[in-house]
Amino acid sequence: MLNSMQAKPMYEGTVEEARASTRASLGMRDPDLAPDLPAVEDISVAGAAGDLPARVYRPVLEGRRPTIAYFHGGGFVVGDLDTIDLTCRNVAVLCDAVVVSVDYRLAPEHRAPAAAQDAIAAAIRIADHLDALGGSDVLGVAGDSAGGSCRPSWRKHSATRAARWPGSSCSTPSPTSPGSPITRRCPRTRTAT
Repeated sequence: MLNSMQAKPMYEGTVEEARASTRASLGMRDPDLAPDLPAVEDISVAGAAGDLPARVYRPVLEGRRPTIAYFHGGGFVVGDLDTIDLTCRNVAVLCDAVVVSVDYRLAPEHRAPAAAQDAIAAAIRIADHLDALGGSDVLGVAGDSAGGSCRPSWRKHSATRAARWPGSSCSTPSPTSPGSPITRRCPRTRTAT
């Protein structure tokens, strides 16, 4: 089915064609797989070079929850808040955490290390506002594929500030299918697998 969406492999096309193909694949997803959440809100967070689009996913409206800063995959070239929406909804539900999905600057318009710099700046902003997000002092930084590779930048940065964010940690990037590393690590599902 993917071959019918594009006449040539993604690596042979333009950046615009790759982004269009990625966005077109959203229509192939089963909408029944997306958990209903009581609150999904588009916001912006400070990046390294200005505000970045972000989306907050709340699994419940009351009580304190950990917060997860989540960065989408896409080879630093494709992907956005919509392409990672299903994953973030599932992470919020499976981990019983508030998820803040951040749309970092993409290449080739913004060369490396722009994405890593945005991830650090956004995670700092999120960490500074944990009380308004999940309510607890626990912050996880996660992502899939390219977004997951932003985590070492945060780990290095946050290690020197451990007293400021005592609950911060890094999560392993992975899909959210049952039995995957992320669902095994989430407290809510740990005993179920």
